[in-house]
Amino acid sequence: MQNAVKNGGIIDGISSLLDTVIDKVKKAGLINNTIAKTIKQGKNIILNNVENNITSTFNKQYESIDYANKYISNPLPEDQRPRDKRLRYMAQAERAVASFQRWLDETAL
Repeated sequence: MQNAVKNGGIIDGISSLLDTVIDKVKKAGLINNTIAKTIKQGKNIILNNVENNITSTFNKQYESIDYANKYISNPLPEDQRPRDKRLRYMAQAERAVASFQRWLDETAL
């Protein structure tokens, strides 16, 4: 998904569309050159911030998923493990749910 946003041209496509609209409005004489230039600079700042926020969000989500995977794959010490397989799997599922809940809380989804 991150590659689709960054390399797939979604942000670049939005930028090109806005540039085209700004150029046509300028050519039609509805705005002057200075205003068009200012709008394009503002557009670039906004789109750069959007791209940085997307990257940051993806990185946080990957880190949370990695943490959850490590937590799930690290079993309890032998003396703390339930002897019954059902209880052992239930304990593992509960740890996974708790880890997932922490991830949801951290990412505020």
